Amino acid sequence: MAALKPVSLQPVPAEGPLAAASLVTALLKRCASKSLEELYASVRAADPKIIAKLTSVVVTEEQLELIESHGDIVAYLRTGPTTNISQCDGCGKTTVVQGTPPKRCVLTLGCAGAPAKSGEAKRIPFVAEAPETPAEAE
Repeated sequence: MAALKPVSLQPVPAEGPLAAASLVTALLKRCASKSLEELYASVRAADPKIIAKLTSVVVTEEQLELIESHGDIVAYLRTGPTTNISQCDGCGKTTVVQGTPPKRCVLTLGCAGAPAKSGEAKRIPFVAEAPETPAEAE
């Protein structure tokens, strides 16, 4: 297997449950996993292809914390059939959707908000920072 070029992930949008969902979706697609359960099983089984794909993705501590803080909802993401997370911009409630979310909020009675759907985080080629030389540290 050819070495994969390292990438970092830029969530879309930048924060909240939709950002966490975009990061998880990118990881699932990178590893060709249908769900987090399937991805976890591959990691526990030490599948060399999955391990190589995961190690080629640079995930920051903040991104890991974001995923963990929204773990209750991102656990429902699937890539086959595709499910996404939808969040209302009015009441802030989230739900799992297949296809296009409704045009108006159906999660809170009387809410006029418009739900937005999670997507996939953007993959950006990772360029490691060069370590400081002793002369630069002074």
